[in-house]
Amino acid sequence: LVGLTEPGQHVYKRISEVIREIKSIKQVSDEFSHSNAGELTIATTHTQARYKLPSVVQAFMAKYPDVKLNIHQGNPTQVTDQVVKGEADIGIATESISQNEKLFCLPCYTWNRCLV
Repeated sequence: LVGLTEPGQHVYKRISEVIREIKSIKQVSDEFSHSNAGELTIATTHTQARYKLPSVVQAFMAKYPDVKLNIHQGNPTQVTDQVVKGEADIGIATESISQNEKLFCLPCYTWNRCLV
């Protein structure tokens, strides 16, 4: 093997980023598995904060009372920016957040709308 092709170099770069993120997630997991104390910052939209998160936050706080939970509210672009800049640990939004190449996004639930 002499080297990577140009497409191979792009794939290698993305794989390296994913591996770094996996290590980062593992580190966070290790920190929380050894201690139920710490701080977690969530960036989210008004809709998520108002309608989806209250019951989740209540359950989380009951399970982890020594974790300080910070919730930052903004539009989807602001949520994305806060996560990219490291100002938030997790971002929850329904739009545009998945379009940022620097972020790894996982679907949490489906969101259905209807017009009456």
